[in-house]
Amino acid sequence: MKISLKWLARYIDTAPMQKDLKTVLSKLTLRGLEVETVSDLSKGFDKVVVGQIETRDKHPNADRLSVCKVNTGVEVLQIVCGAQNMKASDKVAVSLVGAHLPNGLKIEKGKIRDVESFGMLCSEVELGLAETSEGILILPSDAQVGKPLAEFLGRNDTVFEINVTPNRGDALSHLGVARELAAILGQNHILEKKLKTLQDKASKVVEEFKNKKVIEEKVQIINSSDHCLQYHAIIIKNVKVGPSPKKLKEDLTSVGLRSINNIVDVTNYILMDMGQPLHAFDYSKIAGGKINIRLAKTGEKMLLLNGITVSLVADDLVIADSENPVALAGVMGGGNSEVTEKTVSILLEAAQFSPATVRKTAKRLALHSDSSHRFERGIDSKAVVGAMNQAISLMLGFPDKTTYNEEFLENIINEDNESKNIEIEKKQTESIKTEKKQTDKSGHTISFDLASCNQSLGLNLSEKEIEETLKSIGFNLVNSAKGTLTYSVPSYRNEVEIKEDLFEEILRVWGYDKVEAAVPQMHFIPDPINEVDLKARKVERLKNSFTGFGFSEAINFGFTSAVKNSFWGGSLASKAVTLQNPLNEEFGTMKTSLVGGLFENAILAFSHQQKDLRLFEVRKIYSLDPNSETGVQESWMVAGILTGRSFSHSLAARDRDLDFYDLKGFIESAFESIGCRGYRYQSLPNSDARLHPAQSTGIAIGKGLNGFMGRLHPKIEAEHKIRQPVYLFEFSLDAALSVSSGQKKFSAISKFPKVDRDLSLIVPEGVSVDKILSTIQKIGKPLMERIEIIDLYTGEKVPANTKSITISFTLSDAARTLEDKEVEAFSDKVLTTLDREHSIKLRLQ
Repeated sequence: MKISLKWLARYIDTAPMQKDLKTVLSKLTLRGLEVETVSDLSKGFDKVVVGQIETRDKHPNADRLSVCKVNTGVEVLQIVCGAQNMKASDKVAVSLVGAHLPNGLKIEKGKIRDVESFGMLCSEVELGLAETSEGILILPSDAQVGKPLAEFLGRNDTVFEINVTPNRGDALSHLGVARELAAILGQNHILEKKLKTLQDKASKVVEEFKNKKVIEEKVQIINSSDHCLQYHAIIIKNVKVGPSPKKLKEDLTSVGLRSINNIVDVTNYILMDMGQPLHAFDYSKIAGGKINIRLAKTGEKMLLLNGITVSLVADDLVIADSENPVALAGVMGGGNSEVTEKTVSILLEAAQFSPATVRKTAKRLALHSDSSHRFERGIDSKAVVGAMNQAISLMLGFPDKTTYNEEFLENIINEDNESKNIEIEKKQTESIKTEKKQTDKSGHTISFDLASCNQSLGLNLSEKEIEETLKSIGFNLVNSAKGTLTYSVPSYRNEVEIKEDLFEEILRVWGYDKVEAAVPQMHFIPDPINEVDLKARKVERLKNSFTGFGFSEAINFGFTSAVKNSFWGGSLASKAVTLQNPLNEEFGTMKTSLVGGLFENAILAFSHQQKDLRLFEVRKIYSLDPNSETGVQESWMVAGILTGRSFSHSLAARDRDLDFYDLKGFIESAFESIGCRGYRYQSLPNSDARLHPAQSTGIAIGKGLNGFMGRLHPKIEAEHKIRQPVYLFEFSLDAALSVSSGQKKFSAISKFPKVDRDLSLIVPEGVSVDKILSTIQKIGKPLMERIEIIDLYTGEKVPANTKSITISFTLSDAARTLEDKEVEAFSDKVLTTLDREHSIKLRLQ
């Protein structure tokens, strides 16, 4: 939201801001309205004034150049100019010697084809006012010679842009920001006085034209929808639609809006001034002279102001005449009722629509307008009629001529015509009143006790301090009894609903910096080893394991597009949860796997020349499950991606690309950190399009296959022009935690010697190492302390379709020394079992 300092002067005294703008805006930021940019519109206009061409002569040495005598109000300067669109007596923009224009051009005294030139006649491009221009800027004849151009163009202004959070719809206007600034500057009394003056003048204008019997027609309004909370309309005839007055154009331009015509510009002015969307219809295009607020018919078509024809559904609220929709309520007007230069009568609308209805329609049609932006957040229900009166007063002109004059609209008053009073007819059903009670929270009160407020905020405020703090932003004390305070909520702060909202208001105005650091009171001592804490500690240890190996934690969105999820979602992709109300098409489904998001992170890193990358993510995935209470199964997962060098910028002898065994080591270290012992590696049941077919494996934890690790599929690497190995992994955190030990247990080193043995085996192709190890581990309980594969061989010395695997294991007993015959018996049992179950033989040579 762009805010003009000159515009704010309509409501407050801006002198303190002009004196120390930085300090005031810093305070505004600390109150939650973050100031993002500050722009001086007059920058580059120093030493640029209004001048008048007295004579224009042909350059003696150039056919396309002119030598002009230009009066700057102080002196007459000789200026050489190449433009052809000016003549003697024209008022022009003159940049004097020493000027530094917005386009970066510095003006100096010089000679052009042997003729001295003491300045420059400026075009709109050189002044930064337009991207193209056909010549120099010709000013209106009433421009005062010698006046600074910035002042004449209304650019002697400072504009700052604030980031308005979704809950602060009241700040989407100059009036809303003025309220905050008035509280900061101690100018509430000035704001109230100026606001009352404006309201009184507006009401006076409306009453004056009622008494003068302005040409008017009775407006029949049929409100047949619960989604319209209030609707007001007025008809003004014999209007002259044309360019807006200079002052109005300047105000709109300062906040980034372009001038359209005098009628539309007033509605936009009120939008930016008071935050109330208004709309003007060409009344001659309203069939039957009737306004019907209703829900659209499914499939009904409508042409909008932006030239797009949309197809409506039954949930869309429309403003219709007796035949067709003429506006999409709260979103955009219709192209079939647009105000043009041919318009001779207008119907001015001021309304309040249900925020949820406007939001749903705007989102479905991807139509985000200034009006919908405000209606979605809720408008001031008590200012709707006042905003319409302000618009009428601007259109008709204040009686004392303090603002836009009577040329704005011509032929408004015609005493000879038959008089018709301005009337507004509203029709509201009981259901509408009920909707208003539910949606319009203006005028409600909130009660809280002083002790709970101070405890929540960590402060020690008195009732008087709280009252002064809240009163400064419009919340008034209505009752105080036995420590319970009741405050009324202003109609423009409809987002304040509960006492905690009020506490937040107290704290942001009082100042977050005034809250002293203090140790919270401990009302109970939590169990240090309860299940929740234990799980949290394990997750923290797992994260620390990854970060210890140079990983960074990624935090991605939990949703993605259906197309991406179908590829990256793995075995659960077919059970993806589809969102009914997604932010956009890219976020239409909940993720069933985390690796897709991490891959996008990697691609972004590659585009920034970051080739060494190690990322992990811990979050939930979601899948459809008819057996769960909600129909959706939520599962915690851990995923990661790694690529690049093993030791960045280290000795060349040690530096190498990360490989599959690095990946395996990182995962096993993570399992070790949480005491997860029941994991093993298994073949993936089907080919996975995400993974390299020869460099990937499944991870089994507990009873099932619930993870994988491996290199990215070569096809994906080629498609994205990745020239280095990329590795992925993902496993179920729930499964890992379910088989992890709670606390690490330490035992004394055995006093008795351990026995190490190696077995070289001839293993048929197709028998996995996992089966061999699990078989030996079952036999070896409880003496088996360690078992691992130490060698793999295939070649001439082993039979065809077999491989040689050497296994090393350690046996020990903490209570005694094992005898040789026990070890031999164990080895024999292992060989017998392996032969019987897997046809595995002892390798003899």
